[in-house]
Parts: sequence; structure tokens; C-alpha cells
Amino acid sequence: MKYLVALNFKTGFRTSPPSESDMTEEIISSDTFYGAIVYWAFRIFPEKATGIANNLKISSMFFKSSKEYFVPKPLIIDTLDTNEPKKVKKASYVSLNQLKNLVGKNEIIIDDSAKNLFLKKSDILEKQLITRNALDRITNASMLYAIEIVRVKPDYKPVFLFDISEEYENEIKAIIKILGDSGLGADNTYGFGIFNPEFLEVPDVFKKDDGDWYITLGYYLPSQEEYEKLNDGYYRLKKKSGVKKDKMERKFEINFIEEGSTFPFKPMGRGIIKGKDFFVQTSPVYLTI
Repeated sequence: MKYLVALNFKTGFRTSPPSESDMTEEIISSDTFYGAIVYWAFRIFPEKATGIANNLKISSMFFKSSKEYFVPKPLIIDTLDTNEPKKVKKASYVSLNQLKNLVGKNEIIIDDSAKNLFLKKSDILEKQLITRNALDRITNASMLYAIEIVRVKPDYKPVFLFDISEEYENEIKAIIKILGDSGLGADNTYGFGIFNPEFLEVPDVFKKDDGDWYITLGYYLPSQEEYEKLNDGYYRLKKKSGVKKDKMERKFEINFIEEGSTFPFKPMGRGIIKGKDFFVQTSPVYLTI
């Protein structure tokens, strides 16, 4: 069963790339949200935690305005077949209402009536530098440094779509509320990533399961059988590695297929992979058109 939740952030949020701890990526990805939910599941619902981990599929962050949703731009959209190639190339999100009119078209004409169909991340998000102070434990000398945080502009709300058995509905909603109080993403002990969750009605377009094209909304790791089909689609790779919470121990790197990747087959992935003491989601939430 699919659920949709909006995150009304009270503070900025951070998700640090592996090599640049003072910088942040601009969105919270499916693996970050999945890992945070599973972590809290084992803390507050230990008897159901494995079931939650094995059943949960979740999207990366996308966005809702007052009138519509903006989802990851399908990589099938050709930037050469438009009168505004730079605008289409730079865009990361497209209007969900117009998705059918954008995918598979030979030519995309962008005029004044269509100027808001394509949005860059900077149209929705803004990065800010926050000054921090570190103290040397031996000399007590202070050292100022800056970190990046991301804030969502007032006209948009970040949302996540997740799919899980109805049996775990109450537990998932409780975990998301606790996650809102504890903070999502990096440096939540400093007050970043605090939010109020808002559970929304799921539009019918997100419930549809069959179509000509499947657009991933979260990270995807194909099964062995699916590798042979990848060249029939349009995709991009993203190298990711996580940190085990409370241990500051980095997990191994994985080359995921990014959100927005578009395939003519239903991407099933490998299900849930269990590491030594963590889980990895490989099956994506997707849109069909």
C-alpha cells in the first residue's frame, strides 16, 4: 500500500557526501530515509523491525506546490528536441500533471504557458553557510569553520512516497513522527532536519502500476536478469555509501541507478539486501506513463 508524506521542515537539513563532510547534497535520497526509518524501527519496534525493513520501499525527495507535484525529470526527455535545450538540460524536476505530454514527444515547445513545467533545484532549494566553532581539547583554542545546509523555499513542500504492507501502517507513521522530532539526515544532533510530518492523500497517478514507461522515484539496484535490459532504457549511476548511526563507521560503496531513470520494463530490483548489521533497499518506487 502506498502512502505520501510531506515534511514541513522547521530547520535546514544536511546530507553530507562521503568525501566532503562540510558540504551537503541538495536532496534527501531514498537510501537516507530508508536507513533512518529502519534504524528507529529496531529501536522502538524490535519485534517488527525486520518485517518493516523487508517490506519498505521509499522514494527520494520530490516536491509539491500549491497546485501540483514536481517529480524527477525522466532521463528519456531529449534536450535536443526542444526550443529551450538549456532550460530542459538544467532542470531536475518536471510537472507531474504534464508528464504524459513530455515523455515520448518528438518536440517539446516551451512558451510562457509552459515556463514552469521544468524546475532546477535552485528554483526550489537554497543552500546556506552556517558558521560553527570547534574547540581544541588540549589547548582550548577555537577554530571557526562553515558547513552547508539546505532550506526549502516557501512555495514548495518536500514529499516522499513509500510503499509498505498495510500491516505496518501504524508503526511507520509513528516512526516518521519520531524521526521528525529527532531530525532527518546528517548532524541532526545539532538540530538539523527537524520537521512536522503531514500525511497526504495519494493521487491516483502514483497508484498506477502498469504503463509504457517506468520512471524511478528512488535509487534502484537491478537484479542479474534486469542488467540485460538496462540498455533499453535511460539511466544514470550514483555512487553512494552510508554511515552506520552511532558508530561513525562507513558502509561499503554501491553504484545505484538514480531517480528519474526511465525503462520500458517494470524495475523490480533485488528486494532488500541485508548486510552484517544494516539493510539496503534496491527495489524502487516508480511512476508509470
